[in-house]
Amino acid sequence: MKKILIVEDSVLIQKIIHDAMQTCFPCEVKAVDDGAKAYEELAKNTYDLVVTDIVMPVMDGLTLAEKVRVELASDVPIIMMTSLSVKNVRDSTSASGINAYLIKPIDVNQLIRVVNRLVPTESPPEQDDTPPPVQNETSLTELDETSLPEIEEFSSKIDEDW
Repeated sequence: MKKILIVEDSVLIQKIIHDAMQTCFPCEVKAVDDGAKAYEELAKNTYDLVVTDIVMPVMDGLTLAEKVRVELASDVPIIMMTSLSVKNVRDSTSASGINAYLIKPIDVNQLIRVVNRLVPTESPPEQDDTPPPVQNETSLTELDETSLPEIEEFSSKIDEDW
């Protein structure tokens, strides 16, 4: 059974992610509202995945990721969610040891595909092993430069709305 830690200061987004994870995976989900609480939780318990926001009170997601990698020496997969522009995020997340990041508003189906890729289920389904194409995921290792203008345009619209 997967153990997933959600680190998000929005209760609504916590609930959306929690419900999606519970619906799609046999998992135990815990949610905390800032990076400092997440760090304490990760220091005490083992998780299979961390889904975190970047901008949060007390400790941001990038600092959390750096501390998890350096101080805890953990290689737990980390998915970063952000409404910040891609230009501002790509280099920072790469340096922090983030495995993938998603641009808000989060597409739940996209999140599920990323989780499946990073933390495969114990018994794989009897289907074609080729993963479905992911249209909006901006994985650090798979970012296609031709899609960057589209992503930047989308994220700039989000920045304007915020």
